[in-house]
Amino acid sequence: DGLIVPVPKLFGHPVLGTRQEFYYVALVAFALCCGVMYGIVTSRFGRTLVGIREQASRMRALGYNVRRYKLGAFVMGATLASVAGVLNVQFNLFISPESAHWMQSAIILVMVLIGGSNFFLGPVVGAAVVLLLQNWLSSYTEYWNLVLGLLFIALITGAREGLIGIVVEGWTKLRRPAR
Repeated sequence: DGLIVPVPKLFGHPVLGTRQEFYYVALVAFALCCGVMYGIVTSRFGRTLVGIREQASRMRALGYNVRRYKLGAFVMGATLASVAGVLNVQFNLFISPESAHWMQSAIILVMVLIGGSNFFLGPVVGAAVVLLLQNWLSSYTEYWNLVLGLLFIALITGAREGLIGIVVEGWTKLRRPAR
């Protein structure tokens, strides 16, 4: 049925008791996680992961332990996902088995692909769009998933780089001098 989580306490005093306090804690956690991810992506480790993604056999031939790098990336991803899970539990003060349903993973993948998986801020934009559409459309119709699915199909077939890719491409065309 789930588990009710009590309000966290620090030295016997409740913390994160108001939505405003939680908002600032979540904002700081988001900023820290973005900073950590940016540091990972721009590091030698991140460049090695890109090389492994593009051609693992070549990276293996160059002497990189591909399995170890993939394991490290998995552990880092799981660590950041656990931060999100803890914040979600503290926000709702409840955890249920439905939180581990496969649809949770699927909606996260949809967010990443809608925003643009090749851009650092793509998943953030995708999450914002999906959550805004969900909240806005669900007040008008119970078929908001259909609209989200159609948007997803349109972006995957027409703009593989997601919404950020469309913006970057449009910006590039505007900045390109006329011939």
